[in-house]
Amino acid sequence: MYVECPHCQALYRVSQAELTAAGGWVRCGECNRVFDTGLVQNTSTTRTSRPHDDASPDDDRPDDPIDGHPTETGQGDIDEFEDPLAHSAFEAAPSLPPPRRRWALTLTLSALSVLLVGVLGVVYVYLQRDQLAKYDSLRPALTQLCNLTGCRLPPQVDLAAIALTSRNIFAHPNVPHALMVTATLVNQAPFPQPYPVLQISFSNLEGKTVALGRFKPSQYLPQGANPHALMPVGKPIDLSFTINDPGQQALAYQFSFHSNP
Repeated sequence: MYVECPHCQALYRVSQAELTAAGGWVRCGECNRVFDTGLVQNTSTTRTSRPHDDASPDDDRPDDPIDGHPTETGQGDIDEFEDPLAHSAFEAAPSLPPPRRRWALTLTLSALSVLLVGVLGVVYVYLQRDQLAKYDSLRPALTQLCNLTGCRLPPQVDLAAIALTSRNIFAHPNVPHALMVTATLVNQAPFPQPYPVLQISFSNLEGKTVALGRFKPSQYLPQGANPHALMPVGKPIDLSFTINDPGQQALAYQFSFHSNP
């Protein structure tokens, strides 16, 4: 059977076994293009010999002898005629997967892509969990993530939910040039949170700040209290500590809370 390339019209001899093994697809050895032999009309080629010219009556010379010895003008041993179509000049094209297999491959690649995006998202959330934990709407999901991975979220902080139910500043009865500070803190948030940094500012009659001090939990909590523990919910915490007297210009004071780094 002969097959003609539809692209460059090169002609090749192929066998049915070769076509079956390649699924009917072949690659042209001339133009290197792949085509389906089922769409190309097979060509049966019959070799015909070119008729000899009529011999002249007086031309009765015998043909050149072929005796294996060199002649004066040509090759002694005449090579056996080789059919140029005897060797196929095509390569079997890789068989294409059936449509169902291609569909399954596409589905698998899509699923792997979605899985990869999901994994990258989880890694990002894991690395940024401290910042994302500040958003109340994300904290439940982050808590579940840490339950699975063993990570820890920073404690929730709501300074506005810390109430100062009582406060007082007066001259220390035993220490000269010192003031005694007493106060009561209550965590009104629905969750425990770290103790804040307590700031006390003093101002004069014009409202200008003349003195300011910031005190860490270890400085204002009662002796024996753990400054690294969390404030319990709804439980009053009594404070009592000493500060330096800012002077007679300090006529008013104000308490404020700041995040504890």
